[in-house]
Formats: sequence, C-alpha cells, structure tokens
Amino acid sequence: RLNVGSLFPSVWAETVDGQDLSFRAPDGGYLLAYAWTTWFSSCQPEVSAEFEKLWPQFKDRGLLMVGISVDYQKEDLLRYVKEHEIGFPQVYNGADTTAGIMAELGIARAPLAVLVDATGTVVNVGKSAEELSSFLERNLPT
Repeated sequence: RLNVGSLFPSVWAETVDGQDLSFRAPDGGYLLAYAWTTWFSSCQPEVSAEFEKLWPQFKDRGLLMVGISVDYQKEDLLRYVKEHEIGFPQVYNGADTTAGIMAELGIARAPLAVLVDATGTVVNVGKSAEELSSFLERNLPT
C-alpha cells in the first residue's frame, strides 16, 4: 500500500500508443500517476477534466502525468481519450486492480492520484486536482 513517505516502485510500462514509459519523475520534477476508469462516475467527466487541466499547466515545468486505466476493454479507454482529447500518456491495466501495472505500483483502487518526487518518494496520495495544482504551483520551477 502506498503512503506518503514510501518509495514508489520504479517500473516501465507500454502506453496505449506503443511508447515505453518509465514511472519515474523527471529530475527536479514530479510524477503524477492517476488511476481511473471511463465508466466509474467519480472518475468522469468532471473529475477527469480537472486532472486533465494539470497536464498542460505543469508539463513544461517538470510534471510527468500518466493515466492508468482500469477499464474492462482497452477500446473503451481509446475511444474516451480520443473523444475527450486527453493529452497525457495512458497505460491500460485492465479491470483487475490486483494485477498488471496497478499491482506493480501498489495502487489498489481507482480513482486515485499518487504524486511522486524526483527521489521516488510518494509526496501525496488521494488529493484532489485542486490540491495537487496548488502543491505543484508552489513546488515546481516557473
């Protein structure tokens, strides 16, 4: 289980568009791993839209944001990402949160946002997009 202060596993995964991705924060920056699904009401559309706003706001300041989908079908994720123009990288886990990248990372449920610093230390778990925005505004270089 992930807690503030624990080390986040350093793993690689393939994004839905075929790119290799390291779950590591960039030097001096942060990794935001956002576990979500297209079908669960608290993951969409308002919540996802709020998290989506973080990406363009902070990506050039040192934020790597990765969505981890726990949808039943990969096609549902691909369709949703295209329809809603979600720009940050997505990794498909499948609906079983006890397997795949979710299990490797220790993320047991969705929706859940985990913020990790450049040392690999978890600095926030389960915060809202608004709380994360405030934190990133204070802690990322301008």
